[in-house]
Amino acid sequence: MGPVNKLLIEDADGASLVRRAALAALASGVVDEVVVVTGHEPARVRDALSGLPLRFTHNPEHLDGMGASLAAGARALSGWSEGAFVALGDMPAVRPEIYSALARALSGDQTIAAPTFDGRRGHPVLFGARHLDALRALQGDEGARRVVRGDDASVCLVEVDDEGVLLDVDTPEDARR
Repeated sequence: MGPVNKLLIEDADGASLVRRAALAALASGVVDEVVVVTGHEPARVRDALSGLPLRFTHNPEHLDGMGASLAAGARALSGWSEGAFVALGDMPAVRPEIYSALARALSGDQTIAAPTFDGRRGHPVLFGARHLDALRALQGDEGARRVVRGDDASVCLVEVDDEGVLLDVDTPEDARR
């Protein structure tokens, strides 16, 4: 996206991508706290999310990659967390119902739940509490896929009828859509 902070791109209603993503998590009814990890332009991201009941943590190593940001978010969770959704701020089309479907899917040995649409895995991904230490240990550009791959038997794939679990904004064309 060049010099543009894609999280701050506004839709036709004037809401930023990151605000849409946060609103979906908050509206889900299954998320007790939303921790936003900031990196580039943290003050502007906070401004875009003003008025929402969110917690913020800044990742000074955000240029190192997704793993560093996921670890910062996992470390910022309350001590009583039963798990964590990994949701991305550049995925504004995820509906609140997806969070609920993933929460219902966790049971017994299946402690990671991921949505799929048309056979493709999407976001958000729900990690049960037993995976929080692994998330906290991520570094660099190594995302949560390492945690998922390391424990395939624990993964529950939830087929959804919502393409929004796959739609992220990475290019100006994506933003126009």
